[in-house]
Amino acid sequence: MSSKYDVVKLKVHLSSAHYYILSRFLLSRMLMFCRIPEDAAVRISLAVKKHFVNGEQTSITQDELEAHLQSAITAFGFSEAHTRLFPVVTQFHTERIPLVLLIAGPACRGKTTLAHLLSARLNCSTIINTEVLHDINAAIDDLLLKRLPVNAVAATSELSASHRAEAHVVAAVNAEVDKAMREGKVVIVEGERLRLAHFRHFLDPAFQISAGAVLLGFVLDSLDRSASTVCAEYNETAVHLRPVYTTECVSVMCAAREENSTCGDCAATAPSVYVARCRAVGDNLELSAFLHNVVVERIMEELQHRGKMTACAEATEGDDNVGPPS
Repeated sequence: MSSKYDVVKLKVHLSSAHYYILSRFLLSRMLMFCRIPEDAAVRISLAVKKHFVNGEQTSITQDELEAHLQSAITAFGFSEAHTRLFPVVTQFHTERIPLVLLIAGPACRGKTTLAHLLSARLNCSTIINTEVLHDINAAIDDLLLKRLPVNAVAATSELSASHRAEAHVVAAVNAEVDKAMREGKVVIVEGERLRLAHFRHFLDPAFQISAGAVLLGFVLDSLDRSASTVCAEYNETAVHLRPVYTTECVSVMCAAREENSTCGDCAATAPSVYVARCRAVGDNLELSAFLHNVVVERIMEELQHRGKMTACAEATEGDDNVGPPS
């Protein structure tokens, strides 16, 4: 939604030497990260820009922006819990905390839908589909096979080609996760060929604490299949499941780590693998809201571990039922 106020540039000073130009689009994305619905986030971002432009304030400080933003959020009927989250989101981007979400599961279960819903909520522009990676590698293999002698091609079994393609996918995903870890990026990987067991090192809470990152694995399926069966197919490291969220349409369980995990007791308090079952693909909207809360809580834990949580932001811990105003 464009506006005449978009023509005016608003400088936001982080310090005497550094500033940025306020983007309504990015501001609305950050508000969505604060659990505010998209339509309300767009209206709030416009109201904030309008306030400063009408007041002929084209150069403000970050503190002034956040102070008025909190007033605008409250004026639109949202609770104080939403306003407390904005400094958390700002600190998350400032600290460049790596955030990687792995979404596995059978075909036609809404993995791509869930990935795009979460990307909108978490301001993530990088979504990697393992099926696309597989198709690209298969096309490259076909080109290479055409250059081989006929007898050499015949000796290449279909099984070895399948293993080779799977290895390529695992290597490609590992490379993307490594890049996200180094650069502090937000990445979502989804696909039928994704196996969480291949990434158990990244999903180990001990590794995440030492690396200062947040990596979560989700296995998605339908309610007509048992959670233990689904989990066993995609995550060989889980030994038992504990329910964490249940409604008529959605069931979510967290998967306990192996007993020999290097993390010790933290596995029970900071699960990194979840099994989610939905009645239909359309129920992914409800699921994405719950998983969004899980991600926000993990980010807050990491900020607290780094000593970057403000007293105001710490008060949001325990506000599990943060939702839109009635």
